[in-house]
Amino acid sequence: MRRRPPYGSTAYVLAVLATVAAVLLRWLLDPVLGGQQRLVTVFGAIAVSVWFGGYRPALLAAILGYLACDYLFVEPGFRFGLGATQNAVALITYLLTSSVIIGLGKRCGLPSVARRSHRSTREPYHSHRQGRQRVPNRRQRGADQGCRRPRPRRRHGLSRCDGMPTCGAIAKRSQPRA
Repeated sequence: MRRRPPYGSTAYVLAVLATVAAVLLRWLLDPVLGGQQRLVTVFGAIAVSVWFGGYRPALLAAILGYLACDYLFVEPGFRFGLGATQNAVALITYLLTSSVIIGLGKRCGLPSVARRSHRSTREPYHSHRQGRQRVPNRRQRGADQGCRRPRPRRRHGLSRCDGMPTCGAIAKRSQPRA
């Protein structure tokens, strides 16, 4: 069974909670890590946010995580800013790494509402192209061979969608065996 992503504000609340948990974890690790790897826990929050909510909540988690870690863990503490070249380089690498995580998570995460709704409302012909001739898609080009519906891909004589024999399999079974 396919899991459904959270909708609306739930995804953003999840992103904020994941970011708060990541910053708290970093705060607990601060005596061990010191000034090193100040953004390491935020990457997990970004991954959770993009997996369960999509790229927009993940962007929120990335921005909030950077601002919180910059404010709390960068010397001198409790200030924002890119005072040193090292901080600017850290921001650039953080943005690149975050964008890779968001891009991969968007590709591999839970299906978005737009992708699911597009699949469920797909029409057999390209009717959205008004004024053009209707052209069947690849799956429907071979549909005019005795079937009322497009032939699904076959695997061992069964259709992919419902497990019923395809038209060719029925025709083979109805022939008497010698």
